[in-house]
Amino acid sequence: MTAARKILIIDDNKDAADLLRDLVSIYGHEAVVAYGGRQGLEAAETVQPEVAFVDIGMPDMDGYAVARALRRTAHGAKMRLIALTAWTDRQTHELVRAAGFDVHLGKPASLDTVMAHLA
Repeated sequence: MTAARKILIIDDNKDAADLLRDLVSIYGHEAVVAYGGRQGLEAAETVQPEVAFVDIGMPDMDGYAVARALRRTAHGAKMRLIALTAWTDRQTHELVRAAGFDVHLGKPASLDTVMAHLA
């Protein structure tokens, strides 16, 4: 079991976001969900998470813009940013890295994979 982490999940797919929140909470992590990029940035200021799972394809603000905005903040510069997206092609992988993400996971990610990145 890993130490409890403060986690932010930013995804416009409510079911996917809520499921991830519920799964990591079972393992003792404190998880907060935001259902869009702008809402996610606001939540990050309040929650000050250690880890953020961010979807890429969101209508109000894509995950690349969210990552760049987070990286410009003092807290976001230290945050572990994980892109969790259905887009897994090479171009997306390059854009994910350029935006400042630490990890690029494809959906659906296994629970073991998610938990490994919280260790």
